[in-house]
Amino acid sequence: MAENAAPGHTARLSSYKNKGKDIEDLRRRRAETSVELRKQKKEETLLKRRNVELLEDEPPSPLQEQNKFEAAWALTNIASGTTIQTQAVVRAGAVPRFIRLLSAPSISLVEQCIWALGNIAGDGADMRDMVTSHGIIEPLMRLVDMAAPPPFLRNLTWTFSNLCRNKNPPPKMKAIKACLPALSALVQHTDKEVLADTCWALSYITDGANNQIQEVVDLPGVVQRLVELLGSTDPAVVTPALRSVGNIVTGDDSQTQAVIDTNVLRMMPGLLQHAKPSIKKEACWMLSNITAGSTEQIQAVVDHELLPILVHVLLTGDFKSQKEAAWAVTNLTSGGTVEQISTLVSCGVIKPMSDLLDSKDTKLLMVLLDGVLNILEEEDEVLAPKGDADNNQYQFNVGNVNTAQGAYDF
Repeated sequence: MAENAAPGHTARLSSYKNKGKDIEDLRRRRAETSVELRKQKKEETLLKRRNVELLEDEPPSPLQEQNKFEAAWALTNIASGTTIQTQAVVRAGAVPRFIRLLSAPSISLVEQCIWALGNIAGDGADMRDMVTSHGIIEPLMRLVDMAAPPPFLRNLTWTFSNLCRNKNPPPKMKAIKACLPALSALVQHTDKEVLADTCWALSYITDGANNQIQEVVDLPGVVQRLVELLGSTDPAVVTPALRSVGNIVTGDDSQTQAVIDTNVLRMMPGLLQHAKPSIKKEACWMLSNITAGSTEQIQAVVDHELLPILVHVLLTGDFKSQKEAAWAVTNLTSGGTVEQISTLVSCGVIKPMSDLLDSKDTKLLMVLLDGVLNILEEEDEVLAPKGDADNNQYQFNVGNVNTAQGAYDF
């Protein structure tokens, strides 16, 4: 187990900014959370060529508009089936017809075409790029109207998010830039579903290289708005907003600072103590990337009195949150000053670190041992302040340390 864990541990250690590695080595990825694609099983035999032909441009009449809507509805259902069924719709030539109909006078028909295109784009990177290559983004941009009915905007936003999804390969930078003005507007909406899908789209974009992160940072008011949404009462909004902000702080120090400058650290106590474990875990992950930054950024964490809360998560949190909290404290011991490490120790970090050293999780042991060794390197300064050498809060469980060290060496 240890032999398999070591490479992963090395990669994790290199994933922080203070290790001086390239961004591709630095980034700590999270498996992206899947967005509901509203897909339903339909038989491939439902696809009939005549349905596609009904989408051809003809002089409008009420009957023709209704026929087009029914054809679009049928094709949308087929496109929401399996990949083979989606490909059948594409091969029939529906995509350019759907895109042309985005300028139709009937809002119901336009919405149905948006939905169909979202289904197709959500089927994978190849389909996403194919839809993009047909010129979908410009007509979609013209449809961004904050006064439009919420159901219409929900479908529109969901389709934008699918145009930003999938990383193998990621969307082309040109396509990302083209989507950003729409996302910048939609993130200011008040509808929760619109906000959730917009935040997911931004999380997909920021889960990339620093140049992609910078595109979002440069959007006026967007980072501030993402931070505001961390205070939402709806976890469906908080989760992608937190993921987006967390992705930004995995960038360089200036990008991390752009987030800190929004007063995001004032939001952290509520997130670190959130009732939803996944949000608590993501908050610890985000904080671990801030404590991997400059000493000034670490000091901001200290000044906002987040260390006692972080230590409490390390002591009592669910296991996934504990692992992220362990990274946060170990990063601080790696890049922080002696005074900052001493502050961490005075918050009682040694007990939970010692307790977790009997964990069976090899990666966690390696993280904790790095933190322990970093603290021991400053032993004279941080472990027995003011002559209080007998205080248990400054004493490691030597047995646990030795056992864990043996596993680490092995």
